[in-house]
Amino acid sequence: MKILRNGEIRVFLFGWLTLTVLSIFALIVSDDLAIYIFLIYSLLVGILFTLLSFLRYKKLEKLNQYLRELSLGKAKLSFEDLLEGELSILQSELYKLTVSIRQQNQQLQQDKESLSKSLADISHQLKTPLTSLYMMFDLMRDPLLDEHKRELFMSQSLQQLHRMKSLINSLLKMSRLESETVKFTKEWVNASQLALESQSSLDILMDIQSTSINTEILTDKIYCDKNWTQEAINNILKNAIEHSQPNTLINFVIKKGSLGYQIQITNVGNTIAPEDLHKIFTRFYKSKDAFYDSVGIGLSLSKQIIEQQNGFIDVTSAKNHTTFTITLPFQSENDDSVT
Repeated sequence: MKILRNGEIRVFLFGWLTLTVLSIFALIVSDDLAIYIFLIYSLLVGILFTLLSFLRYKKLEKLNQYLRELSLGKAKLSFEDLLEGELSILQSELYKLTVSIRQQNQQLQQDKESLSKSLADISHQLKTPLTSLYMMFDLMRDPLLDEHKRELFMSQSLQQLHRMKSLINSLLKMSRLESETVKFTKEWVNASQLALESQSSLDILMDIQSTSINTEILTDKIYCDKNWTQEAINNILKNAIEHSQPNTLINFVIKKGSLGYQIQITNVGNTIAPEDLHKIFTRFYKSKDAFYDSVGIGLSLSKQIIEQQNGFIDVTSAKNHTTFTITLPFQSENDDSVT
């Protein structure tokens, strides 16, 4: 019997049997009422202890079976299945522990799949420019190559290198954001200065696209991490310029909204289909009219930057007008920085 595997129970049963046998022997030798009462009491205690131990082991066996099913994901905790007494507490705690471990394993599996997908995407994005560089360098090794073509290949090689540098920098930023190693230092930022610096690097692109930005500042300052928010705005402005029709204005507004500080960027271009609106923030997603050197990572990066400051980005597109709205929360009393 499993109950006899317990050393304490074996010692008790041995002592109890010894006392019972001695009591019976004493009762035979001396017909004393006290010995008779002691013998009955000893028998009752022994039987009761054995019965309770047996029932306890039955509960433990049930709990053991429950844990086996729980580890296989076949069992759930319900009030009907709860054991009684302190074993119910143990059962509940074991259930919580098992569920927690299972959730952690699921999260690790999701992280593993996400990492594998990211590595595949990165490999695909780097493969094209590397292949192009290899071919152009191989052609430039030809001593008979025309000088004009050599300069052309060198210019194209530099473009590919700049593209790879931009891609790697963006991926490193996303990696830091996803690993939550970025410390966002939120402070009061001059809205006009933020708008000016966010578009300072886009002059050449605006000339190429024959577009310009109309800036409207309706609040003096906003509360955010200046550098990272500037990065997010710059990516959205760049996307708006690339998808704008020639000789159109991009409206850039910073104001106070009902839910927080709002940054709105509206451009005139092709309307985004409703079924594609949720895809534009996906990493490496590229629309049909995207620039040839676009890697489809800017909007995804902007979304992560804003969300890690407890904000959000909304996008609407209708009648050739697309508007991105960044909402950053108002300053709370104890909001100094966000990790």
